[in-house]
Amino acid sequence: MRFLASGAAAALVLTASASAQFSEGFESYANGSPIEGQGGWHNWDTCATGNRTYNRVVNALQASGSQSLRMIGSMDPVNGNFASDTVYELNNPNYTTGVWEFSCQTYIPSTFFGEAWIIILNDFSDCGGPYNWSFQVQFNAASLNVQPIIPFGSAAGQFVDLTGNQGATPYLVDQWVELKVLIDLDNDIVTASYGGTDLFQHAWLESFGAGSSQNISTIDLFCGTNDTTEWFIDDITIAAGPGGPLGSNYCTAQANSTGSPASIDVTGSNVAADNDITLAASGMPPQQFGIFLTSMDQAATPVASGTLCVGGNIIRFQGPGQILQASPAGEYSLSIDISALPAGVPTPIVAGDTYNFTTWFRDVDPAIGNTANFSDGYSVTFQ
Repeated sequence: MRFLASGAAAALVLTASASAQFSEGFESYANGSPIEGQGGWHNWDTCATGNRTYNRVVNALQASGSQSLRMIGSMDPVNGNFASDTVYELNNPNYTTGVWEFSCQTYIPSTFFGEAWIIILNDFSDCGGPYNWSFQVQFNAASLNVQPIIPFGSAAGQFVDLTGNQGATPYLVDQWVELKVLIDLDNDIVTASYGGTDLFQHAWLESFGAGSSQNISTIDLFCGTNDTTEWFIDDITIAAGPGGPLGSNYCTAQANSTGSPASIDVTGSNVAADNDITLAASGMPPQQFGIFLTSMDQAATPVASGTLCVGGNIIRFQGPGQILQASPAGEYSLSIDISALPAGVPTPIVAGDTYNFTTWFRDVDPAIGNTANFSDGYSVTFQ
Protein backbone atom coordinates (compact mmCIF):
# COMPACT_ATOMS: atom_id res chain seq x y z
CA MET A 1 0.00 0.00 0.00
CA ARG A 2 1.47 3.36 -1.03
CA PHE A 3 0.35 6.61 0.54
CA LEU A 4 1.52 10.09 -0.45
CA ALA A 5 4.36 11.33 1.67
CA SER A 6 2.95 14.77 2.38
CA GLY A 7 0.02 17.12 1.95
CA ALA A 8 2.01 19.06 -0.64
CA ALA A 9 2.33 15.93 -2.74
CA ALA A 10 -1.37 15.28 -2.41
CA ALA A 11 -2.17 18.77 -3.66
CA LEU A 12 -0.26 18.05 -6.85
CA VAL A 13 -2.41 14.99 -7.43
CA LEU A 14 -5.72 16.68 -6.75
CA THR A 15 -5.24 19.69 -9.02
CA ALA A 16 -5.12 17.79 -12.32
CA SER A 17 -8.01 17.94 -14.75
CA ALA A 18 -10.41 15.16 -15.58
CA SER A 19 -13.23 14.34 -17.96
CA ALA A 20 -16.60 13.68 -16.36
CA GLN A 21 -18.08 10.17 -16.62
CA PHE A 22 -20.98 10.90 -14.24
CA SER A 23 -22.48 14.35 -13.78
CA GLU A 24 -25.45 15.66 -11.79
CA GLY A 25 -26.22 19.37 -11.72
CA PHE A 26 -29.93 19.02 -10.76
CA GLU A 27 -30.92 21.07 -13.80
CA SER A 28 -33.38 18.61 -15.35
CA TYR A 29 -35.85 18.47 -12.44
CA ALA A 30 -38.75 20.79 -11.65
CA ASN A 31 -37.99 23.46 -9.09
CA GLY A 32 -39.31 22.43 -5.69
CA SER A 33 -39.68 18.76 -6.62
CA PRO A 34 -38.31 16.02 -4.33
CA ILE A 35 -35.20 14.34 -5.69
CA GLU A 36 -36.16 10.94 -4.29
CA GLY A 37 -37.79 8.98 -7.09
CA GLN A 38 -36.23 11.05 -9.87
CA GLY A 39 -33.19 10.48 -12.06
CA GLY A 40 -32.08 7.37 -10.18
CA TRP A 41 -32.08 9.03 -6.74
CA HIS A 42 -33.93 7.34 -3.88
CA ASN A 43 -34.07 6.95 -0.11
CA TRP A 44 -31.79 4.63 1.81
CA ASP A 45 -33.36 1.15 2.08
CA THR A 46 -36.58 1.96 0.27
CA CYS A 47 -38.29 -1.18 1.59
CA ALA A 48 -38.02 0.23 5.10
CA THR A 49 -38.46 3.94 4.33
CA GLY A 50 -41.01 3.79 1.52
CA ASN A 51 -38.79 6.23 -0.39
CA ARG A 52 -39.95 9.21 1.66
CA THR A 53 -39.30 12.61 0.09
CA TYR A 54 -37.43 15.22 2.08
CA ASN A 55 -34.67 16.65 -0.12
CA ARG A 56 -35.76 18.97 -2.89
CA VAL A 57 -34.36 20.62 -6.00
CA VAL A 58 -34.38 24.39 -5.53
CA ASN A 59 -33.46 27.50 -7.52
CA ALA A 60 -32.66 29.62 -4.46
CA LEU A 61 -28.93 28.76 -4.59
CA GLN A 62 -26.72 27.22 -7.26
CA ALA A 63 -23.02 26.70 -7.89
CA SER A 64 -23.71 26.72 -11.64
CA GLY A 65 -26.77 26.64 -13.82
CA SER A 66 -30.00 27.58 -12.06
CA GLN A 67 -30.63 24.85 -9.46
CA SER A 68 -29.08 22.78 -6.67
CA LEU A 69 -30.21 20.14 -4.18
CA ARG A 70 -31.41 21.28 -0.74
CA MET A 71 -30.74 18.72 1.98
CA ILE A 72 -32.46 18.82 5.38
CA GLY A 73 -32.99 16.52 8.36
CA SER A 74 -36.21 14.55 8.33
CA MET A 75 -37.62 16.51 11.28
CA ASP A 76 -39.60 13.30 11.79
CA PRO A 77 -39.76 12.16 15.42
CA VAL A 78 -41.43 8.88 14.48
CA ASN A 79 -39.18 7.59 11.69
CA GLY A 80 -35.93 9.12 12.94
CA ASN A 81 -32.74 10.29 11.31
CA PHE A 82 -32.37 7.84 8.48
CA ALA A 83 -35.40 9.00 6.50
CA SER A 84 -33.42 11.99 5.16
CA ASP A 85 -30.73 9.91 3.50
CA THR A 86 -30.60 10.09 -0.29
CA VAL A 87 -28.55 7.76 -2.50
CA TYR A 88 -27.61 7.26 -6.13
CA GLU A 89 -26.49 3.81 -7.29
CA LEU A 90 -23.86 4.21 -10.01
CA ASN A 91 -23.84 0.67 -11.44
CA ASN A 92 -20.88 1.45 -13.72
CA PRO A 93 -18.56 -1.49 -14.50
CA ASN A 94 -15.70 0.93 -15.22
CA TYR A 95 -15.56 1.93 -11.55
CA THR A 96 -13.68 -1.21 -10.49
CA THR A 97 -10.17 -0.27 -11.54
CA GLY A 98 -8.07 2.81 -12.27
CA VAL A 99 -8.04 6.30 -10.76
CA TRP A 100 -11.25 8.32 -10.37
CA GLU A 101 -12.04 11.77 -9.05
CA PHE A 102 -15.30 12.48 -7.26
CA SER A 103 -16.12 16.15 -6.78
CA CYS A 104 -19.07 18.24 -5.68
CA GLN A 105 -19.88 21.79 -4.68
CA THR A 106 -21.07 22.25 -1.09
CA TYR A 107 -22.85 25.18 0.56
CA ILE A 108 -23.11 25.33 4.36
CA PRO A 109 -25.11 28.33 5.66
CA SER A 110 -23.76 30.28 8.64
CA THR A 111 -26.96 29.28 10.47
CA PHE A 112 -26.27 25.57 9.91
CA PHE A 113 -27.03 23.16 12.75
CA GLY A 114 -26.48 19.41 12.88
CA GLU A 115 -24.45 17.17 10.58
CA ALA A 116 -24.11 16.98 6.80
CA TRP A 117 -22.48 13.82 5.48
CA ILE A 118 -21.13 13.01 2.00
CA ILE A 119 -20.48 9.31 1.65
CA ILE A 120 -19.23 6.95 -1.07
CA LEU A 121 -19.90 3.23 -0.75
CA ASN A 122 -18.07 0.35 -2.39
CA ASP A 123 -21.08 -1.94 -2.00
CA PHE A 124 -24.78 -1.15 -1.73
CA SER A 125 -27.83 -3.35 -1.99
CA ASP A 126 -31.12 -1.58 -1.42
CA CYS A 127 -33.62 -3.18 0.95
CA GLY A 128 -31.39 -4.62 3.63
CA GLY A 129 -27.84 -4.51 2.33
CA PRO A 130 -25.08 -5.47 2.44
CA TYR A 131 -23.76 -1.94 2.75
CA ASN A 132 -20.03 -1.15 2.81
CA TRP A 133 -18.78 2.42 3.15
CA SER A 134 -15.31 3.38 1.85
CA PHE A 135 -15.42 7.18 2.29
CA GLN A 136 -17.28 9.40 4.74
CA VAL A 137 -16.81 13.08 5.46
CA GLN A 138 -18.95 15.10 7.85
CA PHE A 139 -19.70 18.82 8.16
CA ASN A 140 -20.19 19.09 11.91
CA ALA A 141 -21.84 22.20 13.36
CA ALA A 142 -20.58 21.39 16.87
CA SER A 143 -16.90 21.50 15.83
CA LEU A 144 -17.41 23.84 12.83
CA ASN A 145 -15.16 21.46 10.89
CA VAL A 146 -15.37 19.34 7.80
CA GLN A 147 -13.86 16.13 9.13
CA PRO A 148 -13.33 12.47 8.27
CA ILE A 149 -15.20 9.59 9.77
CA ILE A 150 -12.19 7.31 10.02
CA PRO A 151 -12.72 3.78 8.68
CA PHE A 152 -11.85 0.54 10.38
CA GLY A 153 -8.14 -0.32 10.32
CA SER A 154 -6.95 3.23 10.98
CA ALA A 155 -5.16 2.16 14.14
CA ALA A 156 -2.93 0.00 11.96
CA GLY A 157 -1.68 3.08 10.14
CA GLN A 158 -4.12 3.16 7.25
CA PHE A 159 -5.20 6.75 8.00
CA VAL A 160 -2.89 9.64 7.05
CA ASP A 161 -3.60 13.12 8.44
CA LEU A 162 -2.77 15.85 5.90
CA THR A 163 -3.86 18.79 8.07
CA GLY A 164 -2.19 18.42 11.49
CA ASN A 165 -5.70 18.30 12.92
CA GLN A 166 -6.77 14.67 12.43
CA GLY A 167 -7.72 15.39 8.84
CA ALA A 168 -10.20 18.13 9.77
CA THR A 169 -10.39 21.78 8.75
CA PRO A 170 -12.91 24.56 9.46
CA TYR A 171 -15.70 24.56 6.91
CA LEU A 172 -16.51 27.75 5.00
CA VAL A 173 -19.98 29.25 5.29
CA ASP A 174 -22.32 31.11 2.95
CA GLN A 175 -20.32 30.19 -0.13
CA TRP A 176 -19.89 27.32 -2.56
CA VAL A 177 -16.82 25.22 -1.81
CA GLU A 178 -15.55 22.17 -3.69
CA LEU A 179 -15.08 18.82 -2.00
CA LYS A 180 -12.80 16.57 -4.05
CA VAL A 181 -12.06 12.89 -3.48
CA LEU A 182 -9.35 11.09 -5.44
CA ILE A 183 -9.98 7.34 -5.52
CA ASP A 184 -7.05 5.18 -6.66
CA LEU A 185 -8.56 1.72 -6.87
CA ASP A 186 -5.39 0.12 -8.22
CA ASN A 187 -3.31 1.22 -5.23
CA ASP A 188 -6.13 1.17 -2.64
CA ILE A 189 -5.87 4.86 -1.69
CA VAL A 190 -8.53 7.52 -1.21
CA THR A 191 -7.48 11.18 -0.73
CA ALA A 192 -9.82 14.03 0.20
CA SER A 193 -9.50 17.79 -0.20
CA TYR A 194 -11.84 20.68 0.63
CA GLY A 195 -11.55 24.15 -0.87
CA GLY A 196 -8.07 23.28 -2.15
CA THR A 197 -6.86 22.07 1.28
CA ASP A 198 -5.84 18.42 1.47
CA LEU A 199 -7.52 16.70 4.39
CA PHE A 200 -6.63 13.03 4.74
CA GLN A 201 -5.89 9.69 3.10
CA HIS A 202 -6.80 6.14 3.93
CA ALA A 203 -7.21 2.79 2.23
CA TRP A 204 -10.30 2.50 0.05
CA LEU A 205 -10.78 -1.08 1.17
CA GLU A 206 -10.55 -0.21 4.88
CA SER A 207 -14.30 -0.12 4.82
CA PHE A 208 -17.11 0.32 7.29
CA GLY A 209 -19.38 -2.68 7.07
CA ALA A 210 -19.06 -6.44 6.90
CA GLY A 211 -16.78 -6.47 3.85
CA SER A 212 -15.42 -4.38 1.03
CA SER A 213 -14.85 -4.50 -2.71
CA GLN A 214 -12.76 -2.66 -5.25
CA ASN A 215 -15.71 -0.74 -6.60
CA ILE A 216 -17.24 2.74 -6.54
CA SER A 217 -20.84 1.71 -6.01
CA THR A 218 -23.06 4.44 -4.59
CA ILE A 219 -23.19 8.13 -3.62
CA ASP A 220 -24.94 8.77 -0.30
CA LEU A 221 -26.04 12.23 0.92
CA PHE A 222 -27.02 12.01 4.57
CA CYS A 223 -28.33 14.38 7.22
CA GLY A 224 -26.70 12.88 10.30
CA THR A 225 -29.25 14.10 12.83
CA ASN A 226 -33.00 14.35 12.74
CA ASP A 227 -32.89 18.11 13.33
CA THR A 228 -30.13 18.98 10.82
CA THR A 229 -30.96 22.28 9.14
CA GLU A 230 -30.69 22.96 5.45
CA TRP A 231 -27.48 22.63 3.43
CA PHE A 232 -26.94 22.45 -0.32
CA ILE A 233 -25.02 20.39 -2.87
CA ASP A 234 -24.47 20.89 -6.60
CA ASP A 235 -22.33 19.82 -9.57
CA ILE A 236 -21.58 16.25 -8.52
CA THR A 237 -19.16 14.56 -10.92
CA ILE A 238 -17.10 11.42 -11.20
CA ALA A 239 -14.28 11.72 -13.70
CA ALA A 240 -11.17 9.91 -14.84
CA GLY A 241 -8.56 11.04 -12.35
CA PRO A 242 -4.92 12.05 -12.76
CA GLY A 243 -3.00 9.01 -13.87
CA GLY A 244 -6.27 7.37 -14.79
CA PRO A 245 -7.75 6.82 -18.24
CA LEU A 246 -8.54 9.83 -20.43
CA GLY A 247 -11.44 8.00 -21.97
CA SER A 248 -12.36 4.42 -22.73
CA ASN A 249 -11.84 1.68 -25.26
CA TYR A 250 -14.77 0.54 -27.38
CA CYS A 251 -15.36 -1.77 -30.36
CA THR A 252 -13.90 -5.29 -30.72
CA ALA A 253 -10.78 -5.70 -32.84
CA GLN A 254 -10.12 -8.87 -34.85
CA ALA A 255 -7.12 -11.09 -34.21
CA ASN A 256 -4.17 -10.40 -36.50
CA SER A 257 -1.30 -12.71 -37.52
CA THR A 258 0.05 -12.66 -33.97
CA GLY A 259 -3.06 -14.60 -32.95
CA SER A 260 -4.40 -11.73 -30.83
CA PRO A 261 -6.09 -8.37 -31.55
CA ALA A 262 -4.25 -5.04 -31.43
CA SER A 263 -5.21 -2.40 -28.90
CA ILE A 264 -4.93 1.39 -28.67
CA ASP A 265 -4.36 3.66 -25.68
CA VAL A 266 -4.42 7.46 -25.38
CA THR A 267 -2.37 9.30 -22.77
CA GLY A 268 -1.61 12.92 -21.87
CA SER A 269 -4.31 15.48 -21.05
CA ASN A 270 -7.97 15.63 -22.04
CA VAL A 271 -7.90 19.43 -21.68
CA ALA A 272 -7.95 20.61 -25.28
CA ALA A 273 -5.92 23.74 -24.54
CA ASP A 274 -3.05 21.63 -23.19
CA ASN A 275 -2.48 20.09 -26.65
CA ASP A 276 -0.93 17.03 -25.01
CA ILE A 277 -2.09 13.76 -26.57
CA THR A 278 -0.07 10.65 -27.39
CA LEU A 279 -1.53 7.67 -29.22
CA ALA A 280 -0.03 4.24 -28.55
CA ALA A 281 -0.81 0.92 -30.21
CA SER A 282 0.27 -2.56 -29.16
CA GLY A 283 -0.34 -6.17 -30.14
CA MET A 284 0.51 -5.65 -33.82
CA PRO A 285 2.67 -7.83 -36.07
CA PRO A 286 6.36 -6.90 -35.63
CA GLN A 287 7.94 -4.54 -38.16
CA GLN A 288 4.70 -3.84 -40.04
CA PHE A 289 3.78 -0.28 -41.04
CA GLY A 290 0.69 1.59 -39.94
CA ILE A 291 -0.96 4.94 -39.26
CA PHE A 292 -3.38 6.33 -36.67
CA LEU A 293 -6.89 7.44 -37.59
CA THR A 294 -9.45 9.63 -35.83
CA SER A 295 -13.05 10.66 -36.30
CA MET A 296 -15.91 12.13 -34.33
CA ASP A 297 -18.01 9.09 -35.35
CA GLN A 298 -17.77 5.54 -34.06
CA ALA A 299 -18.33 2.49 -36.24
CA ALA A 300 -17.69 -1.25 -36.40
CA THR A 301 -17.22 -1.87 -40.12
CA PRO A 302 -15.58 -5.03 -41.50
CA VAL A 303 -12.61 -3.95 -43.65
CA ALA A 304 -9.97 -6.33 -45.04
CA SER A 305 -9.09 -8.70 -42.16
CA GLY A 306 -10.24 -6.41 -39.38
CA THR A 307 -12.95 -4.13 -38.00
CA LEU A 308 -12.71 -0.38 -38.56
CA CYS A 309 -13.90 1.29 -35.35
CA VAL A 310 -14.26 4.84 -36.71
CA GLY A 311 -16.60 6.16 -39.40
CA GLY A 312 -17.85 9.30 -41.03
CA ASN A 313 -15.16 11.88 -41.76
CA ILE A 314 -11.98 9.93 -41.00
CA ILE A 315 -8.77 11.90 -40.47
CA ARG A 316 -5.50 10.10 -41.22
CA PHE A 317 -2.20 10.89 -39.52
CA GLN A 318 0.02 10.15 -42.51
CA GLY A 319 2.21 13.22 -42.82
CA PRO A 320 6.00 13.31 -42.50
CA GLY A 321 7.08 11.23 -39.51
CA GLN A 322 3.55 9.88 -38.96
CA ILE A 323 3.81 6.65 -40.96
CA LEU A 324 5.05 4.28 -38.29
CA GLN A 325 6.74 0.90 -38.14
CA ALA A 326 5.92 -1.48 -35.32
CA SER A 327 8.78 -2.48 -33.07
CA PRO A 328 9.84 -6.13 -32.61
CA ALA A 329 7.35 -6.12 -29.72
CA GLY A 330 4.57 -4.99 -32.06
CA GLU A 331 4.22 -1.44 -30.72
CA TYR A 332 4.39 2.16 -31.92
CA SER A 333 3.25 5.57 -30.66
CA LEU A 334 2.73 9.11 -31.93
CA SER A 335 2.27 12.47 -30.25
CA ILE A 336 -0.26 14.49 -32.24
CA ASP A 337 -1.06 18.18 -32.58
CA ILE A 338 -4.73 18.49 -31.65
CA SER A 339 -4.72 22.22 -32.37
CA ALA A 340 -4.54 21.44 -36.10
CA LEU A 341 -5.79 18.00 -37.10
CA PRO A 342 -4.80 17.18 -40.71
CA ALA A 343 -8.32 17.40 -42.16
CA GLY A 344 -7.65 19.30 -45.40
CA VAL A 345 -8.15 22.59 -43.61
CA PRO A 346 -6.34 22.18 -40.26
CA THR A 347 -9.02 21.57 -37.63
CA PRO A 348 -8.56 22.11 -33.88
CA ILE A 349 -10.05 19.91 -31.17
CA VAL A 350 -11.91 22.17 -28.73
CA ALA A 351 -13.54 21.72 -25.34
CA GLY A 352 -16.69 19.63 -25.65
CA ASP A 353 -15.50 17.64 -28.67
CA THR A 354 -15.44 13.83 -28.55
CA TYR A 355 -12.91 12.16 -30.84
CA ASN A 356 -12.41 8.46 -31.46
CA PHE A 357 -9.00 6.98 -32.31
CA THR A 358 -7.79 3.72 -33.86
CA THR A 359 -4.79 2.45 -35.82
CA TRP A 360 -4.62 0.77 -39.23
CA PHE A 361 -1.67 -1.50 -39.97
CA ARG A 362 -0.44 -3.88 -42.64
CA ASP A 363 -0.49 -7.60 -41.97
CA VAL A 364 0.05 -10.90 -43.72
CA ASP A 365 -2.65 -13.55 -43.55
CA PRO A 366 -1.28 -17.01 -44.42
CA ALA A 367 -4.56 -17.80 -46.21
CA ILE A 368 -4.87 -14.68 -48.38
CA GLY A 369 -1.45 -12.98 -48.29
CA ASN A 370 -1.06 -9.24 -47.78
CA THR A 371 -3.94 -7.62 -45.93
CA ALA A 372 -4.73 -4.95 -43.35
CA ASN A 373 -6.11 -4.92 -39.83
CA PHE A 374 -7.08 -2.44 -37.12
CA SER A 375 -6.92 -2.01 -33.37
CA ASP A 376 -9.96 -1.43 -31.23
CA GLY A 377 -11.15 2.17 -30.74
CA TYR A 378 -10.54 4.68 -27.96
CA SER A 379 -12.94 7.56 -27.26
CA VAL A 380 -11.95 10.82 -25.51
CA THR A 381 -14.22 13.72 -24.58
CA PHE A 382 -12.16 16.89 -24.31
CA GLN A 383 -12.72 19.77 -21.94
